Amino acid sequence: MKILFTMLFCLLTALTWAQQNQGTLVYEFKANLHRQLPPDNQDMKAMIPEFRTSRFQLLFTPQASLYKAIEEEEDEEDMHQGGGMRIRISAGSDEIYRDLANRRRIEKREFMGEEYLIDDTLKTAPWKLNATERKTVMGFDCMKAVWSDTTNKREIVAWFAPTIPVPSGPDIYTSLPGMVLEVDINNGETVIRAQTAEWKTPAEKAMKAPKGGKIVTAEAYRAIVDEQLKKMGGRGGIRIMRN
Repeated sequence: MKILFTMLFCLLTALTWAQQNQGTLVYEFKANLHRQLPPDNQDMKAMIPEFRTSRFQLLFTPQASLYKAIEEEEDEEDMHQGGGMRIRISAGSDEIYRDLANRRRIEKREFMGEEYLIDDTLKTAPWKLNATERKTVMGFDCMKAVWSDTTNKREIVAWFAPTIPVPSGPDIYTSLPGMVLEVDINNGETVIRAQTAEWKTPAEKAMKAPKGGKIVTAEAYRAIVDEQLKKMGGRGGIRIMRN
């Protein structure tokens, strides 16, 4: 009887692990907007809220993943009164689809009122793994990885779970040997953390790559963003991250 119980336990454990390579993760994205303001533009603090919080979902299988914002009703927290203007902080409509099997990525990005469809190969960020530091996120034992992004002046710390064997994660923070469950940018300036998980195969129709918009490569999109920022005299406010 004891042997039978042990065999059943091992079987259930194996099945659980097998199911953890596909499902849906919900992330909370929290950004400190005041910390992102340049030193010469601190007066904008009165016009924008200190924090912006929104939620995103990541649908994933061993072959692909899709990351997009969760549509929610407008909340007073997303609105801010300042200087006679009512400013709405939106999570945006960007979508990031990764074809892991064929190493392609298709991203739908909105910039300056125009939509772009970025079709390019999957890139691997220069992560440095730290095997000695561990952290528990959502009950998963996670390893630490660090990325010093000199282009955007960001120090990025990611915590990934090797027991979720899919090299994906929130936004651009992927390509690690396991699912990224938490990201900390510039020591709390922006934090993205997984909140809930559903270990159920996403519907095929929900995993479609985004469509619509001007088709460009990642390099061409960065050039468009850089050109517009030059016309605006620099960033002039909250940072726009380019990846």
